[in-house]
Amino acid sequence: MGELTAALAQRCDRLTAWDVSAAAVERARRRTADRPGVRVEQRGVPADPLPACDLVVLSEVLYYLDPGDLLAAVAAVRAAVHPGGTVLAVHWRHPVAEYPQTGDAVHAVLRRELDWSRVAVHEETDFLLDCWVAAPAADRRAGSVAAAEGLW
Repeated sequence: MGELTAALAQRCDRLTAWDVSAAAVERARRRTADRPGVRVEQRGVPADPLPACDLVVLSEVLYYLDPGDLLAAVAAVRAAVHPGGTVLAVHWRHPVAEYPQTGDAVHAVLRRELDWSRVAVHEETDFLLDCWVAAPAADRRAGSVAAAEGLW
C-alpha cells in the first residue's frame, strides 16, 4: 500500500488511502507523512462507506472478498464515484489458496456490474487492469479519461 499511495500522493491534491492491515496503514503513513493532503486509514469495503470521490483505485484488494461482499463493494464504488470520475482496478490472476476469488473472477464481476465505458484494458498472464469512466456511453467523457478531466 505504501508504494502506490506515495506515487498517487504526488498527483493528487487530496488522497485518502485505505487498507484493512494495520501494518500496511502504518507503512503508508510513514511514506506520505510529508504530504498534507494525504490521509491513510485502517478501513475496508464493504464494511466502511466510501466517500464521494473522483477516483477509486482498487489495487490487489477485491479478491479477498466473498461473492456477496464483492457485489456490495462494487455497488459502493458505483455510488461513490462522481459523474466523469474514474475507477481503476488491477488484480493478480494466479490462484491463491487463501483468496476467496481470483483476479479473473473479480474483473468479470466488475465488467458486468460497471456499465460505464471501459477506457483502458491491459491483460497479462500475471495481472488484469481495467479502467472505467463513470459516464453513460452517449457522454463524450465516456470515451476518454482526458475528456472526463476536461483536458480536451
